[in-house]
Amino acid sequence: MDPLYRLSRQEEIYREIRSSGFSTVMLELVGLQTLQHYQQVLQNADLRVAPGIVPVPFPMDFGLTISPGSVEFAKWFDPVRRLAEVSNYFDLKTAFLCPHMPLDGVRNSRVSAVGYGYSRERMDHVVEIMSAAAEVLAYEGIRGGLHNHVGTWIETQSEVEYVLDNTDPLLLGAAFDVGHLEWAGADATRLFRKYRDRITDLHIKDIDKRIAQRTREQPGPYFDVYEEEFFLEPGRGDIDFPTLLSELPDDYGGWIIVEVDRTSMSPKTSAEVSWEWVQKLTAHTETAVNGC
Repeated sequence: MDPLYRLSRQEEIYREIRSSGFSTVMLELVGLQTLQHYQQVLQNADLRVAPGIVPVPFPMDFGLTISPGSVEFAKWFDPVRRLAEVSNYFDLKTAFLCPHMPLDGVRNSRVSAVGYGYSRERMDHVVEIMSAAAEVLAYEGIRGGLHNHVGTWIETQSEVEYVLDNTDPLLLGAAFDVGHLEWAGADATRLFRKYRDRITDLHIKDIDKRIAQRTREQPGPYFDVYEEEFFLEPGRGDIDFPTLLSELPDDYGGWIIVEVDRTSMSPKTSAEVSWEWVQKLTAHTETAVNGC
């Protein structure tokens, strides 16, 4: 969607989110939007913000070799540094670190959700870059959380575990996307148990597991699945969220953010249905919606 169009409709969308019942939206500045303008939009819609997300690109994907400690290496993480600055402006202490998904990448455009093209060399490169990104956030007082995503180099359970097992737990937490874990066939319960003390924040979205199973058996492009009624509002799909969320520590203080990648109804109705589900699930958990 064109950034100028999104920006022109941002306040309208945010007001609809607020009217649905949500009091918080995931941090997301559009295009060249200033902090002051974004803050005014939030105030006009009577919304607060939850932690934002930044895609982290990997030099290897662009045929580049960038030496750690070089000026080029430092500048590579400018978008991460920007998210840290914006997060601090809104007094947020965590952020989602997501691997970049190039639109023409093999996992995105050809074979998704099955770990296609896995290599140990690439995974070590991913670990190096994600660790550096987490370190940039840490310098600014922000805790990064690894955010898995189908169509990227961190989509399967083994890839999630490899990154988390080979990074400093004090630097990089776990900020899972539950819907994308389930799409890739991961055992989300096992991951919650294994990394329960590293979970910083969560994205929850529901999915049709029959479609997920079919796409793993007959892998295809990411956006072919995206166009189906695959992503669903929480409670309308097959993920057992109450059981999964019960695996969180009793003192869990992170965010649980409702995110529907592609709504199965009008966006306003989707937000209303999602909020009804949230109210049924819990009366005391901080929950936000990713509304843009």
